[in-house]
Amino acid sequence: MVKKSSILKTVFVLIPLILAIFACSLPLPSNIEILGSPELSFKANKSLTDMFQDMIGLPEMPDSEYKPEILPCKNVEYQTYIVYIELFHDNFDIDLNIPDKLNGQSYTTPSAGKIRMINDVKILDEPIPSISFGEGLNKYFEGFEFSGVNSTIFISGSDVVKFLRLEIDFNGEETSKNNLANKSSGYENWNGEYGGKTMPEGCVTFDISPLITSGETLDINIKAYLEKDNDIERAWLDLPVKVELVIWYPLVFTAITDDAKIDFPDDFFGDGESDLFGRTEPAEDDKMSPTEIIQSAELTIKLNHDLFEGAILNIKSKDVTISTDELQGQYLGFKIDEENMKKINEPDNFPFNPKFSFNFKKGGRINVPWELSTEEFSLKARIHHTISLKGEDK
Repeated sequence: MVKKSSILKTVFVLIPLILAIFACSLPLPSNIEILGSPELSFKANKSLTDMFQDMIGLPEMPDSEYKPEILPCKNVEYQTYIVYIELFHDNFDIDLNIPDKLNGQSYTTPSAGKIRMINDVKILDEPIPSISFGEGLNKYFEGFEFSGVNSTIFISGSDVVKFLRLEIDFNGEETSKNNLANKSSGYENWNGEYGGKTMPEGCVTFDISPLITSGETLDINIKAYLEKDNDIERAWLDLPVKVELVIWYPLVFTAITDDAKIDFPDDFFGDGESDLFGRTEPAEDDKMSPTEIIQSAELTIKLNHDLFEGAILNIKSKDVTISTDELQGQYLGFKIDEENMKKINEPDNFPFNPKFSFNFKKGGRINVPWELSTEEFSLKARIHHTISLKGEDK
């Protein structure tokens, strides 16, 4: 049996009282017509913060000895993370067992304790397992680009790095850098949270936003060459060197088309399967449905942030489609007119479980705040129902 709405229950409670009044003073009517526009508002705190993280996907390296650490950057206005990966921490691959040769390449000794390479010599060749960013941007975002996702490399531990040429291959794009600084990221002092407002400055920087937008994984290969014609302290070659990768990961998106769209997960509104009006089965001819007394309705969700201002909200559930005007402020609202209410009552359109999507104009930006949640739900319904005192509802 279909559950009746609280409005309908109230109506049935009032019927005996109405009959008593008419029995005492007036001829008994054949029908009672119920009209009204009741409103219902209630606090509803539902966090959407984690939902956005899950939709977008933070970097990971599954089944790898390299473990990304993801730290919040709380001094940035919107959700931004530092992804830290230690790529290498060891001695360089250096063989000095053959006199006057390093890794088979000849060198001279310009003074005591120093060597000078005659040719460049490779001392590091380190392929890094793929870094995955998930498929959220492809799955939930269409016509958007990730903005401002940068990465940088630090190399430190020995002054020998000042005399290296670093070659880095990011997904087939090669970059060469020399005159490096012996500089650490400072990760040891971050204490679980990065305090800066911008990415720390390393020796080589890459904008990897396009990789994430396209859904590619990030593949890195690092090579280091000891450059020729430099006087190098031999003791430097015995010190371990650390190579660190830092990724600056702001949850910021820009619409690059006029019909850019964000799809919310199916379970944003409820469990993704239940009927919005609380029905447990579709309407049948011999049973009353709660939605049959509702001519039209308006649902409004208040957020704690104006994240979707200027966007158009689209609602879709089976054959029921609703689009709004541009959203204003912190409110997500949509109206169900009489035509769509009739569709909702059709058995083929049960359950009414709306899926949300948002369209943005080109240039529209989404800056995801640290705390994003719903604050209040409100429902306004226009009801029109006729109760037959002869036992037939209309």
